[in-house]
Amino acid sequence: MLFAFEFAYNSTVHEATKAIPFFVDLGFVPDGPSFVSGMSVNRFSPAGTEFVNNLRATLSQVQDALVESQKRAEGVVNKHRSPVDYKVGDWVLIYRGALASAQSTKFNKIQSAYFGPYRLVNKLNDNAFEVDVPSHIRKHQSTTYSS
Repeated sequence: MLFAFEFAYNSTVHEATKAIPFFVDLGFVPDGPSFVSGMSVNRFSPAGTEFVNNLRATLSQVQDALVESQKRAEGVVNKHRSPVDYKVGDWVLIYRGALASAQSTKFNKIQSAYFGPYRLVNKLNDNAFEVDVPSHIRKHQSTTYSS
């Protein structure tokens, strides 16, 4: 029964790609799920060049549709974000996932989501800073990324 759902999923137009997955992958949409076929398959055809060109055109259209979909998603996600300008010497809170300590493995639900404040020591680029974090709670490096 699962194959029927998979076939239905792969034979309908998808929102992000604006294309049918079977057509993108195979160049055509099969008639229906069929696992036993008495027909012989001719793997070579004089129309092969045209078929490949159509697949390439479809791939290009799907890639363009995915870029547009990503732009729309980025606009939705970033709608409520505002730029933050940190400076060396500012104090920041760090999300607990960026730190490792003996306490972070137990009772995560009742621990604070953020630790700190810690001082920004060095600006590596517009999106990354070196933070002065005590060595006993460092997970990797003392670099954090702003978002």
